[in-house]
Amino acid sequence: NIRTSAEAKREKENRPHEVLYFHKVDDPYSHLTIHYIDKIKSSFDIDLKTVLVGEENAEAVHEPTLYNIYCLEDAKRISPFYDVELSAFSYPSKELIDQSNSILAAVEDDNFSEVAKKVSSALWTGDRESIDTLSTQYISTVTEVSEKLEAGNKIRNEKGYYFGSAFYY
Repeated sequence: NIRTSAEAKREKENRPHEVLYFHKVDDPYSHLTIHYIDKIKSSFDIDLKTVLVGEENAEAVHEPTLYNIYCLEDAKRISPFYDVELSAFSYPSKELIDQSNSILAAVEDDNFSEVAKKVSSALWTGDRESIDTLSTQYISTVTEVSEKLEAGNKIRNEKGYYFGSAFYY
């Protein structure tokens, strides 16, 4: 079995349990998930690595408009159960999404979840001022953002995943 042999190899190489988390800034489920990353890290003996991703493959979503409406409504319905604020009536603007990706592309792994929570909360409430402030601390060029998202999408796609807010072990 593939899992058994992978686990044996991991133990032999004395590597920790590595879990990848795919974070997409304009995915409402990622907004919920990023608020629980620290709890997940502290609850399990894992090395959690966040991978910033962008758009899904077009083939992955057959009815993108309906899918997006459903995701936002679903995430809004379940957010109170996780004590996460999500009351947006629509998706954030492209400008704020691009700015959010620019911030997170510049953040080191060690404090990604801390900054991503701030970015996500500001993005989904349309708090331009907070995003502007974070943009002065974390700066990426358009090329750096594009390369980071492309690299993240490649990892996500190679693992057989298509969306953000997913974990791969």
